[in-house]
Amino acid sequence: MHGWIKLHRLLTKKAIWKCSTPEQKTIFITLLLMANHKENEWIWQGKEFEARPGQFVTSLESIKNECGKGVSIQNVRSALDKFQKLDFLTNESTKTGRRITILNWGKYQLDDDEGNKATNKEVTKNQQTGNKEVTTNKNDKKDNNDKIKTGVKFTPPSVNEIKDYCTERNNNIDPEQFHAFYSAKGWMVGSNKMKDWKQAVITWEKRDKSDSGNIPEYRRL
Repeated sequence: MHGWIKLHRLLTKKAIWKCSTPEQKTIFITLLLMANHKENEWIWQGKEFEARPGQFVTSLESIKNECGKGVSIQNVRSALDKFQKLDFLTNESTKTGRRITILNWGKYQLDDDEGNKATNKEVTKNQQTGNKEVTTNKNDKKDNNDKIKTGVKFTPPSVNEIKDYCTERNNNIDPEQFHAFYSAKGWMVGSNKMKDWKQAVITWEKRDKSDSGNIPEYRRL
């Protein structure tokens, strides 16, 4: 028998898993592996019948052998009784064998094509989400770096804001010249982004006072 089965992580929250012994968990998985994935023909009670997906004909001995070392016939018998009470399977037995049907097989065991479609869809979704997260993270990182460098993300002032501040300080700085000067420089002070334009205004005031005989740089625009 080829192919594979699916085990949902939610299984670990179910009573059939949490309340089972290690031997019963081994039998549980082995039964899933032994079940027919697609329709198949078997002989049952001397007659040919078509086994549905999730259904198969076997014996206690066969299940024991498939489980491998550490699992006894009694372990298999006890597990089948328990699983039947938990509505995981039905178990019809005769002298010549037993027919086991895994209930709700179709709910979690899709065929290969459906499984691949679902998997590809999930992969595409994850890739799109991942790419979006990467882009967002890059932007966040850039913004964070700007904030780290400047303390607060710098926003260039308007001419009116500069005018109001210069009026408040009663200085002789021309707001339009100040704005034009730093706009032309990309609001850079030397090789660094301006942190505080009000502090730059104060610096210009000091230069105006100290450069009594010289023409400050901004005056030469």
